[in-house]
Amino acid sequence: MTTPPKDPMNSVTARTRRSRGALAGVALAGVALAGCGVARVVVPPVTGVPSESLSVPLRTVACATDNVCVAVGATSAAVAVTTVGEYRTATGGWRALVVPTANSPLITTSSCASDQCLIGGSQLTGDLLWRFDASTATVSALAAPPQGQGVVALSCFAASSCAMVDSSNTTGHARLSVTEDGGATWTSPVALVWASHDTISALTCTSVAHCLAVGNAPGRPARVEATTDAGATWNPLSTSASWSSLTSLTCRAQLCAAIATTDQGSALVRSVDGGATWTTTVLPETATAVSCASARRCVLAGAAARGGWLARVNGRRVTSVALRYVPSTLTDLSCGAGVCSAVGPSTLVALARS
Repeated sequence: MTTPPKDPMNSVTARTRRSRGALAGVALAGVALAGCGVARVVVPPVTGVPSESLSVPLRTVACATDNVCVAVGATSAAVAVTTVGEYRTATGGWRALVVPTANSPLITTSSCASDQCLIGGSQLTGDLLWRFDASTATVSALAAPPQGQGVVALSCFAASSCAMVDSSNTTGHARLSVTEDGGATWTSPVALVWASHDTISALTCTSVAHCLAVGNAPGRPARVEATTDAGATWNPLSTSASWSSLTSLTCRAQLCAAIATTDQGSALVRSVDGGATWTTTVLPETATAVSCASARRCVLAGAAARGGWLARVNGRRVTSVALRYVPSTLTDLSCGAGVCSAVGPSTLVALARS
């Protein structure tokens, strides 16, 4: 593992670094005021903090159960630094993270369980796969299953247990692999035959055997397929003909949530029976990611007219969160036990999970 060379044009000044921790604390604060004998809480805007490198955009974020979050990005442009990483400490504030270098890297996905997170993407040699240890704030490169040309989806569902979808460098088809030792070894990849003409946009697993995967293809509705035998067989779940695409699918037990693109715009779709039936909530802005603590309470990230967008959901009520210094779309979102973190290409934000 090597430390990327420092680019002075992208360095954050000492003053800005000090403000990053302070801003993160402000973003999670609320001020109690008394008026007419009744206490009320005034919540200040959530304030974004700048990323470490403006030339390497952040792409994905994942939070461990102890509220440590890891954000990573990459670029294949001709710049000195091709990969970048930051992590949020359990007490708040973002810090620079040393990440492996890669040739023509692309970061696509990440997922955490307990204090271990996996980060996936592609590089010139094929699959790119890293492990982040939240207890030590370190990142190490892992050996992926052979003959992979890029990781497209990850789902970590228990300590050291994760599933991965990548694509074969011989057939181009999606395939599923599982690890139970934190990514040190993987099962032999199983081809997702049903997805031969699909782009896999999400994978979510609740055990080694039970997973749901989303396939999107131009000109037809999104599809959700489920396996209960580690990918040997798959069965289609009920979906809506109005879903032209589906992303950010996550399940915990029987509770599932995802973002659908419909003819009415973005919609939050939720299921309390493992994907057998769904309810739809049309959203006022364009959403990119969702995380739900219960069937009623969720957090959304995405884009609004003037930049990024965050919102809380309570039942069918969607309440936008006031943002400051979040100039572009928030591309990913993840929640730990008490905090949610979202990232845009050059911005990180943290929001207390209600």
